[in-house]
Amino acid sequence: MHSDFLLRLRRIIPTKAPPSPTTTTTTTTTTTATTTTTTTTTTTTT
Repeated sequence: MHSDFLLRLRRIIPTKAPPSPTTTTTTTTTTTATTTTTTTTTTTTT
């Protein structure tokens, strides 16, 4: 389940770096019956 999330996250993040430096922040919140997980990934491409 966690590995599947990483695969989806990799698809969201561009594989090719843009000409200009950019910072991409992705925040994903997953809520289940008893657990709330918040994952924040910050990727800086120069």
